[in-house]
Order: sequence, then structure tokens, then C-alpha cells
Amino acid sequence: MALQQLRRCASREDGFNFLMSNLPLFDSLLQVFFDDMHIGGYELVAKIFVDMARHFPERTMQLLVSGDGASKIPAYFDAQLATSSEMLRIRLLDLFASLSTISNTWFEAMEVKGYVTLIFGELDSDDLLARLSAFQLLGKVCSSQRGLELMKHSNVPDKLHAMLDLEASGLNNIVLSNAITLIGEIASSSEFAFIVMISEHTDIITSMHAHMEHDSDEVIQAIIFALARICCTGAGITLLLQDKYSLVIREWLEFGHSSNAEMKATTFYSLSLVLDRLFPVASAHAKAHQLYSKLGFTDYPSIEVIHKSLNGALSELKYAALTLLKSTLRYDWGLQEFIRFPGLSDWMVNRSTENTKKGHELKYEAIQQAIQHPNSKALLGIGNYHVFLEYVKLGIYYQRAEAAVMVKDEHG
Repeated sequence: MALQQLRRCASREDGFNFLMSNLPLFDSLLQVFFDDMHIGGYELVAKIFVDMARHFPERTMQLLVSGDGASKIPAYFDAQLATSSEMLRIRLLDLFASLSTISNTWFEAMEVKGYVTLIFGELDSDDLLARLSAFQLLGKVCSSQRGLELMKHSNVPDKLHAMLDLEASGLNNIVLSNAITLIGEIASSSEFAFIVMISEHTDIITSMHAHMEHDSDEVIQAIIFALARICCTGAGITLLLQDKYSLVIREWLEFGHSSNAEMKATTFYSLSLVLDRLFPVASAHAKAHQLYSKLGFTDYPSIEVIHKSLNGALSELKYAALTLLKSTLRYDWGLQEFIRFPGLSDWMVNRSTENTKKGHELKYEAIQQAIQHPNSKALLGIGNYHVFLEYVKLGIYYQRAEAAVMVKDEHG
């Protein structure tokens, strides 16, 4: 039976019972899981185990962890951890990290078995593969409150901060960028995570800022997204908008004016991430606008920065600008800036201004976002609202035979 079919079985009771009654089948699954040359297969087997654990936790726990009954899998896992190659150890630890995210019960089981401690220990490994894998594993383990508490107890924030030290780290660019990425991912996961990772270690921001002139675009892009993720909580954006971090924000958003199109697009995507993540937090809307406004200047507002990139020849930069524009249209201020900027709404509803599939889709999604705003009729004007509504009704790829409909500035 194909692995994809087995995965579908794992989430259904009849399929799960079939799997549990066919222990020799698990021998085959384990052979795939530990096959050095079967990377795609190992990932599917891991997903099968995780699906079983999610839908049938008690019986899967007996099979994979406790060893109750006839299952020899837990002892086999432990033996493989002790004797296998580093790559196979990482596969097992990745499975345990994934299982820990399912529930508190599963996290406790992984902790009792000592697997969580092993995962934290990988961060100190001298093996490059183990160190790189540790970032991904910690991202999973630290997605829960208990994981964050253990992260703090294990001094992970201090260890990650030490990796950012300009003189002492001695790390290659890929390790440095992964460390920075993990800091941002953990900090953005919850208010408590922000406290553990950033509030209690604010020097991390200063250390990241010190790398803003790094000669590796990969490192700089990691910093840009890490700063964006830190801003994705109310506490995070409040912190970074303080005066003492004004230079950090300025240098981050200055990449939105870079001659390097990839860096400019990265900046747009990072701001889009912040706006999307903060939108459900009504109390943060004003701060979201404050941050977004810093992309532009007094005589060159942020909406104009976006507009200029929409008319460029580089598709990826245009996609990034459309993505950011769509994110602004969630907000009252975004709709107001959009409809008042000369020619922008006309360009958006003129289907002939775009000739790529992704570009058409992004324009459509942005217009759809605009009319879904609860105050869209008032903010856009009733006439413009109906123009946008007609655009959405006609679908993404519709082409008129006649000239494009012009949008009126009803607020002018």
C-alpha cells in the first residue's frame, strides 16, 4: 500500500485499526523511516505517525512511546538514538519534536523520555548538521508554554544571543541566519514567548542590528524578517517603536528603497507580515500604521513607494508591492490612502496593466480585500465600491473588450 494511502488511513478509525492490527506493516514503515536514501519516504512515515498521534493519542502513545503491550518500537527508537548516524538521530528527534506540538500530554511524554532535553542539547553540538537541525527542532518544541519555560531554563536565548556576537561567534552565514530566524519565529509566537526571548534579552536587538551591514544578503534578509516578527505582537511593536530603536527601524525600512530589488521585495514582504499579524489586535492598529508610514518620507509617502514598484519591470518586486498593498487594505487608513492616491485605483481595476497569472491573482485578492472591509462603501465611496465589486464578480482573468472603467476620487 502506498505511503500516501497509509497516511489517509491514519486519521480514520477503520484505517487506524487496520494499521494497529498489522504490526509487520510497521516494520516496513520503520525501514523506510531509517533508510538513508529515502528522504521523501521518511517524511511521509513521520506524518503518518503524527496523524495517528493526533487522532488516536492513547493507543499511539502505547505503540510509539510507552511500549505497553507487544510494541517494541520505543526500545527500537532508543537504540537507534544511541547507535545511528547523526542524520538518522535528527530524523528521530524531528519526529519527537513534531509529536511534542500535538498536546500537553504528548509534550510531557517527550519530556519524560528525555527527548526534549536531547533536542535542546543539539544546539551545543559541534556537528554542523546537528546545529542547523537544532534550529528547526527548537522552533517546534518552543511552540508551547512548557517548551518556552524549558527553553528559558536551558538558557537558549543566551545561547542564541552568543551566536550573534560579532567577534566571538565565528559562525558561517547559514548558521548565523538560522539563529536570527529562530529568534524571530519564537518571539512572534505569543506574548509570553516575546517576554522570554526579547523582553528579558533586549540586547539581542542591538546584536542583530550590528549585522545590518553584513556582506551576506541571506543574513540581512534574516534580520529583516526577524525584526518584522518581533513587531508581530503588541508588546513587540511597542518596544521597537521606542526612540532608542529608531535607527534599527530606519535601517530596516531603508531597504525598501534599495537598488537591490530582492532586498526591496523582502522589506515589502516583511511589512506585509507585520500588518497581517497585527490586524486582529485592534489596539495595535495605530502602531501598525506608524511603522508602515516609516517606509516613506514626508514628501514621499509609503503608498507612493508601493505605487512606484507596481509600475516597475521586475515581476517579483511588483508581487511584493501588491502583497503589501493588500495588507494595508485591511485597515481604515489603508483604504483611505489607496483611494486618494492619484491613478492607483484606476491601475488596479485595469486588467491590461498586468500580464502574469500571479499578478492578476494578487490584484484580484487586493481588490477583494478592499470590498470586504466592513466600512468599504463609506471609505471608498459608493461609486468606487461598485466598480470594485463588479471587478471581483467578473473573476480574476476576465478581459473587457472596451476601455477600462475609471475610478472616481469621491474624496477629492
